[in-house]
This record gives sequence, C-alpha cells and structure tokens, in this order.
Amino acid sequence: MTQRALLLPAALALLLIGYALGRLVPAAPTPNPSPKGGGENSAPFLRREGGGGVLSAPPQGYGLAAGFDAAGAVPADLDRFGPLWYYDYRFRSSDDAPGHQRLLLIEARSAVSAGEIAALARTRPGHWWILGNEPNDPNQDNLAAPEYARWFVRTAAVIRAADPSAGILSAGIADADRIPAQAFIAATIAWSGASPDLDGWNIHNYLLDGPDPYDSARFQARILAFHDWMVGAGQAGKPLLLGEWGVLYGRGCCSRPLDPASRGLAYMDRTADWLESSGLVTAWAWFTLRSGDRQFNGDLLQPATPALSAFGDRYRVRAAAYAARPRR
Repeated sequence: MTQRALLLPAALALLLIGYALGRLVPAAPTPNPSPKGGGENSAPFLRREGGGGVLSAPPQGYGLAAGFDAAGAVPADLDRFGPLWYYDYRFRSSDDAPGHQRLLLIEARSAVSAGEIAALARTRPGHWWILGNEPNDPNQDNLAAPEYARWFVRTAAVIRAADPSAGILSAGIADADRIPAQAFIAATIAWSGASPDLDGWNIHNYLLDGPDPYDSARFQARILAFHDWMVGAGQAGKPLLLGEWGVLYGRGCCSRPLDPASRGLAYMDRTADWLESSGLVTAWAWFTLRSGDRQFNGDLLQPATPALSAFGDRYRVRAAAYAARPRR
C-alpha cells in the first residue's frame, strides 16, 4: 500500500472533524505558518484516485452566463436559446433549470459556509463546480495566489467529501493569464504538498487593457498561450472552459457609452468561428444574458423584457447550428 493510500483515511477523518467543530470554513484563511504541519489551517487534501466517483461529462460548446442581474437564471429565458449549459452568479439561487446542464459557481469572496456547500453538493451529484471568480482581478475575488490556493483546497475537499463524482474547475482567470495560473499551482503545492485537485481550467478573455476591444487576433493569441502553458505545466488533456467573453464597454464599464451593435456582432462571429474550429476550448459562454442597469455591450436579452436582443438572436442561431453539426 502506498503512503498516499495510508494517508487518505486520516485526511478524511480530519475533514469530518472539521465539520463537527465548524472550523472548515471556505473563506480566504490567514497565512499558515506551517503549511505541511498540523494546525487550524492544515489542508484536508482528498485525491480522486482514492476512490472518487465517475466524473460526468463537462459542458460542451455554447453556454450562458446568467444571474448577473437581479432576475437571476430564469428557466424561460434560458429556454429561448435551446438546451445550452449555464451557470448562475447566485450561489443560493433556485433549483436547476430543467433541460440545461448547470455549473455551480462559488465566489471566494462570498460568505458561504462549508455546510451550505456540502448540502448543495449532496443534492447535485455529478455537477461541475467553478471555484472562484477572477482571483487576479482587484474588482472581483482579488486574492493573492497563496490565499486563493488555501481557499480552493479547503473548498474542493468539502465538495469531494460530499460528492466524489463532482467535477471541479478553477476560478475564471481574468485575461486568460497563465502567470497567476502557474502561481496558483505553485502555491497549492507549497501549502498542501500536492497539485490542485481540479478536473479542468476556466478562463475569462476580455481585451480591456489594449487599444482595441474587438481585436480577435489578440483574443486568439491569449487562449493559444494559455493552452500551451497547460501542455507545459502537465495539465494537457483537461477541459478548458471560456467562462466569459465579449465586450464589456458600456454604461457598466470604463465610462464609455454603448458601441453600435454591428461591431459586437462581427466580433462575436469572428471569435465564435475560431472557438468552434480551433479544438482548444471545450465550452464557452458569452457575457452576459442580461446586465440590468449596467447595460454592458452584448446583452443577449433586451433590457426589462424577455425578448432576444440582436446579440441573443445571433447567439441562438449559432448555438443551434453548432449543436446540429456532426462531431468527429
């Protein structure tokens, strides 16, 4: 029997004790002076090889980023696009929308207890989880790599214990930036002694830091660089999800008015064509279904109505055509 196999029962016991004491809380913890020793911040690290369930299929193709506005993920709104996968920014939202694969998102900055996470995991067996939202963005989770690594390890352990068949994705990494991804791996190994226990990677790709937010060549180059990093980092073969893409400029961002829809639609077509043909990205979701008062460019639904916008109609047509296409 290997040393890892001998350690698994002990790790599981520590996890259960943590539940009982109410100490395993998936909030960004304080730095651990002795990461590999004992103490309150030691990591209960459970590996899939130790008897985990069968992993369900990851999302494929077109999806929807829902729940950013006050309406949340309304099933009737999702149905307008066909049976697409989706995720909801509201962790405590209602039941899964029938006919749609749902990913479960937990933002690291949210006050969600380990008990709530475990309860949801037990009632959603086989779901895929997104752990965090842009830890490398000061306007989102805003966590340094060691902080995010500790939160990720503890939260993943809660989910694994409640549902061994769950799929776990990284946080959506802003700018598809491989540098914080590598820092996350290094910090996780330094604290837990093992690589992150994840089944796939999640990135966001906006071009807000350059002169042209519609530069599809730069959009592609970022994803290509991240994919190449995955190969070099021993992460090849894992799904790569593009959890957010689009053009954020509008009332909600950067003090800039809404652009003409024609520019955004052309950008959607160019980038989606590449996503469909490149084979590098498993699934992708345009941001967003509806942004409410912020009015970002590219909302898929019209403001305050259930009707599709020009972006939504284009996205629906593209998703249906992609779904009907034969796969190799």
